[in-house]
Amino acid sequence: MIAVLVLLAAASGDTTLGARCDLNRAQIQDRQAFVEFFHQVQDAVSEGRARAVAELVHLPMRVMVKGRRTQVRSPADVEKNFKELVPDLVREAVRQERLEHLYCDRNGVSLAGGAIWIGPVAEGRSAPRLMIVGFKKFAER
Repeated sequence: MIAVLVLLAAASGDTTLGARCDLNRAQIQDRQAFVEFFHQVQDAVSEGRARAVAELVHLPMRVMVKGRRTQVRSPADVEKNFKELVPDLVREAVRQERLEHLYCDRNGVSLAGGAIWIGPVAEGRSAPRLMIVGFKKFAER
């Protein structure tokens, strides 16, 4: 029964993930594409695969590294700064993240309490594709 409801929701264009996330708010219309990208990000981040994460990031991007605002310009920069951008606490939070608990707004979809943001990126005339569009400093306790 649940599988039928999930299929019906996907077929009807439902973009709701949970109480705090309707993908339309983040300008994402394809729920299935988002779900697939979410799992790709979740796997790469939680497993600490810096190179795989770097390939999913929209560059260049301004970030905080070692307390200083800097710009990462290449996948190599993301790899080099991976432990600062995605500390162990964030990796664990992303590993435990569930679709129905995500938060969406006009900036994208928030993972791990805002530590990582996913959103659509349009390049040229091609259709927008999902990418990691932000890393925010995660408060370690």
